[in-house]
Amino acid sequence: FAWTALNQSIWSWKTEWYVCIGVPFFLLVFLIGASIYVGLSSRNYHVNDEDREWWARLGAWIIISIFAWVVSCALVIFGPIALLSSPKIVASLGGVSGLIALVVGRSAKTAANSKDQAKAGKASALMGSLLPLLALIFVMVFLSALSLATTGMIQGIARLADHVTRDATTAYIDKPVERTCAFEWLTNVPDPPGRCTPSDGTTSAASTSPPPLHGFDRYINYIYGGINAGSLDGAKVVHMNVLHHTSLWFLLALLSIMVIVGVALAKAINLNVFSLHGGYRNRLIRGFLGASRPDGQRRPNPFTGFDPKDNLHMHELRPTLLDEGDLLNTGLIATALKSALESKPTDPLSAYLVKNHLPEGVRNELQDYQPDNAVPAQLIASLRATLNSVLQREDLNLAAEPTLQHYAQTDRAVRAQRAIAAGPRSEYRILLNRVIMEQAYPNALKPSVYPPPPYKLLHVINTALNLVGGDNLAWQQRKAEPFSISPLHAGCYRLGYRRSRDYGGRKSNGISIGTAAAISGAAASSNMGYYTTSPVISLLLTLFNVRLGWWLGNPGPAGNSTFTLGAPKYSFKPIVDEAFGLTNDHNKYVYLTDGGHFENLAVYEMVLRRCHIIVASDGAQDEEYRFGDLGNAVRKIRIDLGVPIEFSSIPIYAGPESKDKGRGFYWAIGKIRYSRIDHNAQDGVLLYIKPAVYGSEPRDVLEYKENFPAFPHQSTGDQFFDEPQFESYRVLGSHIMDRLCGEGTTPLDLYTVVNKAFKQSREAAVLTDAPFIEWLENWLSENEPR
Repeated sequence: FAWTALNQSIWSWKTEWYVCIGVPFFLLVFLIGASIYVGLSSRNYHVNDEDREWWARLGAWIIISIFAWVVSCALVIFGPIALLSSPKIVASLGGVSGLIALVVGRSAKTAANSKDQAKAGKASALMGSLLPLLALIFVMVFLSALSLATTGMIQGIARLADHVTRDATTAYIDKPVERTCAFEWLTNVPDPPGRCTPSDGTTSAASTSPPPLHGFDRYINYIYGGINAGSLDGAKVVHMNVLHHTSLWFLLALLSIMVIVGVALAKAINLNVFSLHGGYRNRLIRGFLGASRPDGQRRPNPFTGFDPKDNLHMHELRPTLLDEGDLLNTGLIATALKSALESKPTDPLSAYLVKNHLPEGVRNELQDYQPDNAVPAQLIASLRATLNSVLQREDLNLAAEPTLQHYAQTDRAVRAQRAIAAGPRSEYRILLNRVIMEQAYPNALKPSVYPPPPYKLLHVINTALNLVGGDNLAWQQRKAEPFSISPLHAGCYRLGYRRSRDYGGRKSNGISIGTAAAISGAAASSNMGYYTTSPVISLLLTLFNVRLGWWLGNPGPAGNSTFTLGAPKYSFKPIVDEAFGLTNDHNKYVYLTDGGHFENLAVYEMVLRRCHIIVASDGAQDEEYRFGDLGNAVRKIRIDLGVPIEFSSIPIYAGPESKDKGRGFYWAIGKIRYSRIDHNAQDGVLLYIKPAVYGSEPRDVLEYKENFPAFPHQSTGDQFFDEPQFESYRVLGSHIMDRLCGEGTTPLDLYTVVNKAFKQSREAAVLTDAPFIEWLENWLSENEPR
């Protein structure tokens, strides 16, 4: 490629254009021939619809291949030329378009799909349509820059090889020189016979005149030419010469090295931790779980402010396990175990635990422990984890141990054994083991309150399993399915469930509540289920690691070898699936994001579990009160589970109270028709709560509403609430609960809350449907606590 070529029209570069259109032209000829064959065989009864569908699908893939070939070759060959021709304009265009796509692409004001664009304003709809184009422009500029960078890398390797092979008798390329062929594989410019140094190390006969440049010398001359010119035009010549004259073997060797390095990095880098989600998860743990711990228990790092003990494992939230506050006297337990470790047991349980169930790490911590000193925080956490591990062992019954049988004679232990005999329920088995521990360590463990009453809530965290690349025709619009994580199990009803103690990291005691909560809040992601907008934007977000989401093993049969892992063994395939929208539920790993990417209220999972009183608090951004999340939940529950949810009225609206609309309410009551799908089942009640401002709220809330009209439906993209904003939401929530439940301090059960909501709705005449009222009265009468 000569300097003079730069002064010629780009259309005269025949070799380059042949590379770009040669293969597509061949494929196009084949496609035309196939089309003619399909047309001529259309009356042949031996060629059926299935054959024609196969040819049509093949034709589509040929067209895709033609387009991909032309675009990729043009970007690799001509993209760097365009960059070097107008570097400031092209680079600015690519950078600005990419920045806009990244920032605006996940803005709460940007429409997520065509239906939302129709509802949005013209500016928002226009921006939603332009985003894929802006992202595409950036990707094209990025790939062109990557091609130019590859040229620079090959040029650098060649220059390094030139210096390495030059010896004391070697001069620069414009002087007589004898070269070896050690690096001839860098170039496809051949050497004539006798040009290279013989294998015995002797040099060829001296020439009376400087030999012509061949092979590696000539290749070096090609790539040095542009540098010596010191101009952008010289860089263009270098780029084209690298494309023309670099050896295929060298490119294959370079590709092999990059693949090896890539595989090593994919093995070494944790895809979940090395992302925006990792930092997001840590801050949620500190901001919520850390703030929930009692004063004096946290021992955060003085530099970071993080305390690893803030996070709990999901399985530790089981009703019968030991909470952090259940260890009333850890020093007593530690002293008893230390004595048993020194062959001086003070009680039979400590001797049994030391003999059978005490991990090596805990043994070392107990040996270092001095009973006269305070129990270290690490030892407290280790003891709780050890005791909970013993409680959960399925093959362990402490009451059957000969040395512990006398602890099983208490009334609570006898009742637990009767419950176990009545039915195989794991919670009663764990309760029996805990009762034995409580008897062995009196005044050291808080007595369990299980079985209920009083009740202990079972946390169920709602997430979404992305199916952007799934092949379920009925779910092609959803692009996601529900995925729940509880203290008992993690998974979904279509694939199956795994125990939370094993799922997401068996070696680390399973998935943690911090990880599960961060997944449930992973709203801004490259794959967003139903809200996935454009494959190009997904590629861009993945490329820059602007992604909230978590890769875990498939809970179904496909993940039999991966569900116990905390992250994929190799990050390459999952990140490619994420970038190109290929996530599904058939692979070994699944991609989990915000539950709102399937159903935002988590009512779906509660109906699936046949809960008879469900309270749903809708905090979604919905200034016009269209109740989109409620409609989405009702629709999917009816389609998938066959359970209709009916509302007589929803007296929640925007704006102050008026005579036309009546008294503004914050809630509505729905009927869950379990009887439609379950024979002789009792229907349930859905209490739907949604914030609104009617004018009767506290003065500071109304003042904030006047200054910020979007309140209480401000964008969730704002992750930095100031004090007035946070307090306004808190006070409004407290006001709503006071209106619903009354301002008393007596704890209320869910039945009483539903009863109060019903009475107020009927008194205010916002609930007037006689059949619905009669049904709800009967339901309250049948379910009144005795």
